[in-house]
Amino acid sequence: MSDHGKGGNDIFSGASVFSSNIFYGDAGGDMSGHAQGGNDTFTGGNERALNIFYGDAAGDMSGHAQ
Repeated sequence: MSDHGKGGNDIFSGASVFSSNIFYGDAGGDMSGHAQGGNDTFTGGNERALNIFYGDAAGDMSGHAQ
């Protein structure tokens, strides 16, 4: 996400029982410029689930990104 891009208010719910849950809130990569992430809500799976969460950026944030 770059420039003045804005993320959404996302809700993620993971599966359970031996599942792998990988969630990306707003940007699967970098955020730069004046980009803003959203207000994301994550609920991981239970019972031996692998949960990996990336809030606003899975990569780097630079400039005035929030």
